[in-house]
Amino acid sequence: MGAYLRCQLVDKTQALAADDFIQTIKQNQVLMNLGKGVYMTCIKDINEVMQDDDKSQQHKKNIIAMLERDIGAINYKVSGFESVDIGGMPMVKFYNHLASVFVQLNKKFNMNYLHTSCALDMSFRFFTFTDMKTMTQNGRLLSGRFIDPDAYQNKKSILEHTAINFFSEEERCTLNQNAGVEQQRKLFFELVKSSGINIVTCGNCGDIVLHKIKHEGDIYCPHCLFTGDRCDFPDFYD
Repeated sequence: MGAYLRCQLVDKTQALAADDFIQTIKQNQVLMNLGKGVYMTCIKDINEVMQDDDKSQQHKKNIIAMLERDIGAINYKVSGFESVDIGGMPMVKFYNHLASVFVQLNKKFNMNYLHTSCALDMSFRFFTFTDMKTMTQNGRLLSGRFIDPDAYQNKKSILEHTAINFFSEEERCTLNQNAGVEQQRKLFFELVKSSGINIVTCGNCGDIVLHKIKHEGDIYCPHCLFTGDRCDFPDFYD
């Protein structure tokens, strides 16, 4: 299925005007030339289906019903690329261009960004921390709070932590790194909880040691043959 960025106009009646505006954004014109332009569902899509003589009336009716539900929405696939660039554009620059399109759209229209969008991945597989903060206006534009409320609040808290304008480029890089480390910590504890196996470091040689959580008694390091109690083997992430 892939990862998508899902967002929606607050006022759906502005869909046609918003889509027209998107096509004028310089960065989107570059993406359009690469075959990766951003488009918003609007009346133009419905008219195109109505004028398609190759589809049956029932098929048209089904498609139009789906489009009407999506009026004012953007569902943009950000994954599934098989190379490290798109038409010669590095992926980092591609995602930065993409973020810029939405930032400019936000300035002219009121938008909401669904927090469960896989594109808003806090391990930063797609957009950087800086781009996500700017796109969502420090988390203010996140929507879907009743869909997994804990995840919504967690993402919102991270994004609204501090206004991005206060950071130098070096500090922004540090923020990206810190948020990525925090995500790793969460994955670590999820893994430990689900497997019943803890990952620790040997207090003598520093190598990684696996041991069962329910194990009682001393822990043995097979790398240096050191044996000690739990305090001598701190968790890989504390």
